[in-house]
Amino acid sequence: MRSIRFLLKLTTLFLLSILALGLAVGCGGDAQSNAVLQIDDLLVNPRAFQNEVIATGTVTTFDTRDTVSLMGVVDNEHILMCRNLDCIGSKIYALNMSAQPNPQPGDVITMRGAFEATGDFWIFMISEYTVNNNIIELLQ
Repeated sequence: MRSIRFLLKLTTLFLLSILALGLAVGCGGDAQSNAVLQIDDLLVNPRAFQNEVIATGTVTTFDTRDTVSLMGVVDNEHILMCRNLDCIGSKIYALNMSAQPNPQPGDVITMRGAFEATGDFWIFMISEYTVNNNIIELLQ
């Protein structure tokens, strides 16, 4: 019974990702430029994503210093495999540059932005985002 619930939750997250892709491609948009990427896709070569892209992931950690909040965003698939927010796999670091308040840990977000180099690190600068759901509810 427990594995059936997990499969149902996994299917729900997959369907939400497909819905986000459909909304991004939307009305006559170019599928190449509007494809919703996963965090694993971005990690292959962050410098290739210096132009605006759309990506989806789960917010896991925050590091707030001064007025800047650096958040960790993990690939949704890894969160489902780890079954908690302490998942080590496939994390990018992102800054919320939009006027929106920061998302909460566990929020599955679809974000628009681009990578910028800061020293030896690549940071994803979020220009806007939407919260699809909160993974904590799906993991319970």
